[in-house]
Amino acid sequence: MPSRARVPRNLVYDVSLIGFAKWARRRLECLSYKVVIPPYTEDNHIVAWAEDNFNDDFLIITADKDFPCERKIVLPMSFRTNRGIGKPKYERLYTILCRELHSRGGCP
Repeated sequence: MPSRARVPRNLVYDVSLIGFAKWARRRLECLSYKVVIPPYTEDNHIVAWAEDNFNDDFLIITADKDFPCERKIVLPMSFRTNRGIGKPKYERLYTILCRELHSRGGCP
């Protein structure tokens, strides 16, 4: 059976998802992830700060498809609904995040 790659345990959130990070913190800590809110708002500063503090043990959670880091998970900010386009609820974003972490070898 092939071994899966180890998923970083530090989840660094972009500024646009800080509310979601606070909501999901307790749930992710139960799965042994550490939710980290960086002290910076600029994308390049967040990446440099994460690399300095966590070496290779981090993933950046963002809603920005153009975020300048390859180690990221991009969460969608709009969904199709029966009434057109809608904003996602935190529960749906959490499900998408867990699926992505699971596909990378984390989240049971």
